[in-house]
Amino acid sequence: MELEEKKRVLIIDDEPDLIDVLTPRLQDMGYEVEGQTDPVEGRRAAIKSRPDLIILDIRIPGWNGLELMQSLTHLPNLQDVPILIYTASKDSEDEAIAKTQGAAGYFVKAVNDAGLISAVKQFLG
Repeated sequence: MELEEKKRVLIIDDEPDLIDVLTPRLQDMGYEVEGQTDPVEGRRAAIKSRPDLIILDIRIPGWNGLELMQSLTHLPNLQDVPILIYTASKDSEDEAIAKTQGAAGYFVKAVNDAGLISAVKQFLG
């Protein structure tokens, strides 16, 4: 009997504490998790490891997370990877833009943690 390969989740967020909180929760659910606080390294990690799901903050100092999301979704090997936006931004315009550009979900940090976890389960089983 072959072992099923764990689904991989990549978290790109400038807050290491958030990565430290989400990682064990997702690992306890059976997922392999990689966290990147630098968006350039996060993009490289996505290209290299081709995760099954990406959790992305759109408010990263010095970066526009929406542009990063768009650059990831335009890469041929990442086009079908769902990206969940997990951000402190409650701006409905940010949410509308993210969804228009292909985000699979939009969650406000600390307000909708349960929604984020539920969406991860929905996309990865």
